[in-house]
Formats: sequence, C-alpha cells, structure tokens
Amino acid sequence: LPHETGVRLDWKDALPDSATTLAEALGSSGYRTAAIPGSLLLHPRHGLNQGFAEYLDSFAEVPRPREVPVLHFAARRVADRALDWLEGAHKEPYFLWVNFHDLYDTDEGAVSYDAAVTAVDQEVGRVIARIHEYGEDERTLIVVAGSHGIGLGDHGEEQHGTLLFQPTLGVPLIMKPAGRDREGRAVDFPVGLVDVMPTILETADVAAPSGLAGRSLHGAFDSGVDPIGADRILLAETVQPAALFGWSPVVAARAGQFKCIISGGSTRRTRSTVGSTARR
Repeated sequence: LPHETGVRLDWKDALPDSATTLAEALGSSGYRTAAIPGSLLLHPRHGLNQGFAEYLDSFAEVPRPREVPVLHFAARRVADRALDWLEGAHKEPYFLWVNFHDLYDTDEGAVSYDAAVTAVDQEVGRVIARIHEYGEDERTLIVVAGSHGIGLGDHGEEQHGTLLFQPTLGVPLIMKPAGRDREGRAVDFPVGLVDVMPTILETADVAAPSGLAGRSLHGAFDSGVDPIGADRILLAETVQPAALFGWSPVVAARAGQFKCIISGGSTRRTRSTVGSTARR
C-alpha cells in the first residue's frame, strides 16, 4: 500500500530498493522478465524497473525538448515493441508487463476518452492474438488491469486524483488463467490491485514475499466465490489535493458494498452503486 512503500505521488516518489516487486519474485524463480512502459511516469527514476532484466522504451534516452516534452508513447508503438519481444521470448517462461498510457483530448471529454480506450483495446487484442498464434494459451496467464478511472465530470471531478469516488477507483481487472477458453465469470465482491501480485505468484507456484497487503484470488477462478472473506477492508488514499492545492488528503475504506470517505475531518458513508469486479 502507498503508506507502506512511500510511493504516494506517481510523478514524484520512487519505489525503495527494500520493496520486492513481482518482477523480482518471478525473475529469481527462472522467469525471463521484461517491461514496456508507455508513460514517462514509469521512468526508471521511479524505481518500478526493479527486477526487470529488460526495461524497454523507458524514456531514459528519449530527448525531451523543453517546449514539447515526451509524455507517452502511442498504444500501437507499445504493442509493436511487445510483439517484437515475444518473438524471441515466447518459448521460455516469461513475465511481460506491457503498459498502455494513451492520452485523450480533455476538451472533447467522453468522446475522446472512448476513442483512446478503443485504441488501447485494439492493441491489447493484437498482443493476445499473437500469444494465441504461438499456441501458448495453455501455459499463459493473461491479466488486464487499469491503474485508475477518469471522473469525466462525475462528482465534479474531470480528471482523477482529487476525490475517491467510484468513477476513479473502479478499474477493469480481467484474468484469464492458462488453458481456460470458456466464457468468463464476473464476481460480485470487491477486490483491489494489491491482489494482482499474490494471484500471479500463486498461479505460477512461486512463493510470495511476506507482508503483502493483497490476497490471492486464485480460488475464485473456478468457483467465483470470494476466497478472502466478507470481513476484508480495502483502503484507498490520495494526497494529491494536499500536495498541489494545500487541501486535506482524502482516505477511504471499503467493506463489501459500503465505503467510508474521510476528508478534512468530515466523514461520508455511502453504499457503492458500482462495485469493483474481477473477471476471468
């Protein structure tokens, strides 16, 4: 969790060397590891390259004229790099993280946002199709996860990072276990991105480091039943209001379909109408 790693502002903070990343855990177990970042926010100075034997398109050598900074690579370029890497690596155990970070025109709002999502969806499809062409479906776990949502005006938030309502907290999380081609199943219990690492490690039969905040969702693949339990509490925070505007930070805790949001000493207890769901 952010308060445990110290990474609370993605454009400022860096992951400490003491943290154990998913790439480190898999790399030490014989997996070939590579990442293809699509955003300047994943520059090596932020520490997320830990454990990756190859960190491609890392922006480290990308020229950045002061007038026109390079902030992201287009989804098609990112997918092309992924396909090139898979060509030489798909026959051995590997962990590949492909990061898409297409931007959209804020003046056009939802129309431009939908277009960006569509473009990314097409490129994700290209990568998955290549895995299928290689015949690697039987031994490949595919995970698609979003980092955050966009307000697009809901609750008065056009972007993200200021408030903790579901439009920005609810993200896609889709898992396709190796060898599973049948129709997926949506689950109705809340999960978090902290659950991705332990789920992947259990699926790969690799021991998880101690102290992880997340829990494995592996048990839900077949049954669809919550493998964690109803008493679980998911945490969220944003310190961006304090860092940028001098406002109070915002924290939230969610248990089942209820979420408590605390900001500046006030408390709002709401029933979430849009829950976080995991699909496989």
